[in-house]
Amino acid sequence: MEPLPGAKKFSHTGSGTTSATATESTPTSQRIYITDIVASSDKVGALVQLKGSGTPYLETYIPVTSTSTPYTVTIHLQTPIILPAEYNATAEVDGDAVCYITFTGYVAN
Repeated sequence: MEPLPGAKKFSHTGSGTTSATATESTPTSQRIYITDIVASSDKVGALVQLKGSGTPYLETYIPVTSTSTPYTVTIHLQTPIILPAEYNATAEVDGDAVCYITFTGYVAN
């Protein structure tokens, strides 16, 4: 889905050992539209979460499909997750020794 006219695109990445977090803050009266999430972790069955001002909007686990680490999941949302006006967005993943998360989208009215 293409961003709305005048929208500000964003992409944030977080990294860590036992958890990784990336955050997008919302300007007054704006909404966050999340379009993609990519999470990577060395932990089998790592939990991936997307929260809007603390409220979970998406929770999934990284499926283990190979014997090599890190394990990765890529989520392309056909319809964006739209957070209520003035909610901040946080994407998180857990790990044992190394993990990364990136989420992208845009901010608009």
